[in-house]
Amino acid sequence: YFRGFKDGQYTMQADGIPFNDTNDPTHHSWAFFPSQFIAGVDFDRSPGSAASIGPTNFGGTIDLLSRSVAYTPDIRATASYGSFNTRMLALDIDSGQFGPGKNSSLTVNLHQMLSDGYQTYNYQKRVAGFIKYQYRLNDRTTFTVFSGLVDLWANTPNLKGPSRAQIAEFGDNYLLSGDPSQPNYYGYNFYHVQTDFSYIGVTSNLGHGWKLDNKVYTYRYWNKQNYNNPSVGANGLFSTTGSITATSAVDKLNGYRKVGDITTLSWEMNRGILRTGLWFEWAYTDRYQIPSDPRTWVDAPKSNFHENFITKSLQPFVEYEYRVTHDLSVTAGMKVAQYGMNLTQFADNGKTVGSLGGAPSVFHSADYRAWMPSVDARYKIRTNWTAYAQFATGSNIPPSSVFDSKGAQVAVLPRPTAVKTYQVGSIVKFNRWTLDADAYYSHFQNPYSSYLDSAGESFFYQTGPSNTKGIEAESNILIGHGLSVYLNGTMGSAKYQGGRNYPNGGRWIASAPKNTEAIGLTYQVKNWDMGMFNKRVGPMYNDNGTINQAVAIDPFNVTNLFMNY
Repeated sequence: YFRGFKDGQYTMQADGIPFNDTNDPTHHSWAFFPSQFIAGVDFDRSPGSAASIGPTNFGGTIDLLSRSVAYTPDIRATASYGSFNTRMLALDIDSGQFGPGKNSSLTVNLHQMLSDGYQTYNYQKRVAGFIKYQYRLNDRTTFTVFSGLVDLWANTPNLKGPSRAQIAEFGDNYLLSGDPSQPNYYGYNFYHVQTDFSYIGVTSNLGHGWKLDNKVYTYRYWNKQNYNNPSVGANGLFSTTGSITATSAVDKLNGYRKVGDITTLSWEMNRGILRTGLWFEWAYTDRYQIPSDPRTWVDAPKSNFHENFITKSLQPFVEYEYRVTHDLSVTAGMKVAQYGMNLTQFADNGKTVGSLGGAPSVFHSADYRAWMPSVDARYKIRTNWTAYAQFATGSNIPPSSVFDSKGAQVAVLPRPTAVKTYQVGSIVKFNRWTLDADAYYSHFQNPYSSYLDSAGESFFYQTGPSNTKGIEAESNILIGHGLSVYLNGTMGSAKYQGGRNYPNGGRWIASAPKNTEAIGLTYQVKNWDMGMFNKRVGPMYNDNGTINQAVAIDPFNVTNLFMNY
């Protein structure tokens, strides 16, 4: 959750490239970018401007930054061992500058992680690596090539955790059984995830104020999962009375390949900067779930669902930053989000689209478009003190499950949901301390939910608009002699809009805390590096599936302490 928005309602990027699932804009960042790939994270707590590309920027943007190439050679081998038989071997190589003119640099990481896991039989294995190459053609143009591969195996089941009775009998680490006669036998639950993420980028100063930034990329997510799905108790927990049958398991695939390009062209003039560009993406998806026998993994003749679809995303944008005075600048822009989906759904056992009247498949297409203007102003109060105000709009396209109905028939194609965000803030920086603060308000239409009507057909509806608002502040203070203090605090509200037309009006959105506080102390001297961070997450609510704000969650603290030499 980010600012009270759940996953799928904010954008995640890697080196400025948005990545997300194809059936909805959620993320599997852990499967693409293990910590060995990442040098830092840029949290943009704002909706951005028209030039900020991505599927759901209204909730903010989290940009994962890959490790930079080093300019001096270095080779490091790492072996580590930890609790629950967790071990890792890693090799890192930095070539330093090489080649004619010392214009090339290369960074490589290879690692393997193995763990038995804290929970019983929750084994995990990861083999991964990346290579990053940078070539400086001249002082104006640089090329970057990045490619990462991740291969994951795990036994994590698809169901939620064990029952309280099982925890009381077997302990709080109980998850899977070693007995093949039990429905939660670990041999009936396993998955294999393969991902790759690659791009070729070029940045160039073209002269006369023109600059070009272009990235061509491709990435793949291929999650092949097999899990037993026996009788389930309350809240999706394991049932000790579940049976093992020829159709109690599920053979599942969620896989897609994306290819895209991001081009930004800017022109700096005497009184401003013009930015324009285009984000284009093409994606192919294959998804299915087939009842199967966990003892033999022989699939049933018909699936629960099976679909292939192609998604095309197009976001052209243009904005102009006008320097009104030396201290005041105003930026206005427009972005258009155009999405097209071509969906083929195959006949199934009746759980999703049904027999389709004997036809092998049915084809549908859907097009969505949203116009998203933005405007912001920045004023430099002093050389080290800036204030800003901004307004931006966002959108979220309906999920592919819109067509998950009998016969895959859709009476009325839903529209993209729209979001309006307002934000003001100020930033001040001194040699020994920094402070930034902001206040924001977002009006969100909310995505679609569905239910079966009296005829057994799926009916999609919006859950009602919501309003998210709050204030945020953070500061870093250098006390001296290597000692620093970090402070962060937020107060917020994320509630469904009131009114007699909204049965959930005035209730809190799930997992949106009322406040958060953080304090950190760090000490660095010579070869020592020590620190302590405490984060408090304030009270919040969860839903119970049908009622909003049904379960109150008390505040909790997370504290981390580290010491390195």
